[in-house]
Amino acid sequence: AMTPRLAAAFALALALPAASLAHAAARENAPAATTDTLRLSLDDAIRLALAQGPESGIARARWQAAKGQVREVGGQALPQLTGTATYTRRFDSVFRSFESDTLFGPIFKNSALAAENTWMLDVTASQVLFSPRVWAAVRAARAYERAARSQRAQTDDDVRLSARRAYLDAAYRAELVRIAGEGLTQARAYERDVTLLHREGSRAEYDLLQAQVDARNAEPPVLAARSAHAAAMLDLQRRLGLPAGQPLALVTPLAFENGRAPVTALDPLAA
Repeated sequence: AMTPRLAAAFALALALPAASLAHAAARENAPAATTDTLRLSLDDAIRLALAQGPESGIARARWQAAKGQVREVGGQALPQLTGTATYTRRFDSVFRSFESDTLFGPIFKNSALAAENTWMLDVTASQVLFSPRVWAAVRAARAYERAARSQRAQTDDDVRLSARRAYLDAAYRAELVRIAGEGLTQARAYERDVTLLHREGSRAEYDLLQAQVDARNAEPPVLAARSAHAAAMLDLQRRLGLPAGQPLALVTPLAFENGRAPVTALDPLAA
């Protein structure tokens, strides 16, 4: 007969593999957390930089603040209406002795001097007709708002140029990575060919050493190109207001028609 302790151990031994299989199946069926790649054209990059770039956001906030100052200062020249309401409860009065008087009692009882409850409503309307200080402040606020609007337009032009430069620089760095990778691939393929020929006796030891050196020398340019490309992509993401981990696919090619870079639809020169 099997003892209770031995039966529990046997049941645990059977349950552990089943639990492991269930856990593995759950991991396989669980949806993987993936980040979609953003396919980005040059026009899309400029549009994103204008919409959510930090430079455009700062200029837009300054312009909104300037508009708020114009409204705040302009409010001083508008008609103003103020009102106050006051309630007074009188517990005692020096004229209380006159309440019993048949002649003066009703008069003092309903007057402001002896009435127990008093309400007072005061409404005041004012309009500035002439004030050099107010009109000067309004003109200064409007001038500041025009300057902020011009600064925002200048910032938008700078953002277009910087976004265009950052996009093309990232695309250029990606092309350098491709070229350096192809050079490394060719150098390693040549090294393999020379190694086989050296084993057959068709190439000298010097040729083999030269091929190995060329293959090793082709590796640093690949690492440098990848580092420069990563830095260019980070700069592009920063200018566009995108998170640093957002994968990007630049779809606008560097090989432009007739060897000339086109003017995008969002550039002022397109008009």
